[in-house]
Amino acid sequence: MTPPPQMPGTFTNPLTARDAADPWMTFRDGFYYFTATLDPEGGLWVWKSRTLTGIDKGEKVKVWSAPKIGPQSRQIWAPELFFLRGKWYLYYTASDGTDAHHRHYVLESVSATNPLGAYEDKGRVDSAFEHYAIDGSVLEMPNGRLYFLYTTGSLHVAPMRDPTRVSGPATRIAAADQPWEHGWLEAPQALVRNGNVLVVYSAGHSATVNYRLGLLRLAPNRDPLDAAA
Repeated sequence: MTPPPQMPGTFTNPLTARDAADPWMTFRDGFYYFTATLDPEGGLWVWKSRTLTGIDKGEKVKVWSAPKIGPQSRQIWAPELFFLRGKWYLYYTASDGTDAHHRHYVLESVSATNPLGAYEDKGRVDSAFEHYAIDGSVLEMPNGRLYFLYTTGSLHVAPMRDPTRVSGPATRIAAADQPWEHGWLEAPQALVRNGNVLVVYSAGHSATVNYRLGLLRLAPNRDPLDAAA
């Protein structure tokens, strides 16, 4: 059956023909860059498009291939792409095939202008944290300071010395203490606009029916590492 023609100015969901869990998109210099859990047993991809809705027809490049064995060889989930301090960084979680062994890793682009180019493996973001953790993301404060966000079922934030490493222990900033959170929080995402520092997160596991979104707001002029803020 031939699908009906699309009218100008319209688009059709879903935006990707293939499964794309944990989608992430950023915009820079006139292009949208997309990544997701696209190849969880093989590596990481970055897609490029002039338009938000045309991402599935854009350029697609596998920028990193996972090793055959080892701690970052399997279950490659939730990549996120950031342009920080003049370079591109690709954060992701991976394991050796055992879910409990998930840890955070980061790649650094060789080119400052091309996120579809070669990357250098910078290893673990926090080599001292030996516990299950997923959904790594970055909070860049208005003053330029960097913090690493992630979940263990509760939400945590840690200071960063640079885009590849944390510089100290993390603080738990939210636990699943509301009935609608169903005992689990994940996928923290920072939104910084006009001096407001917000973190959006998912509540309940993605496999549950009652999946919800929550919102945290940092009090003005307060430390992101202060849970009471």
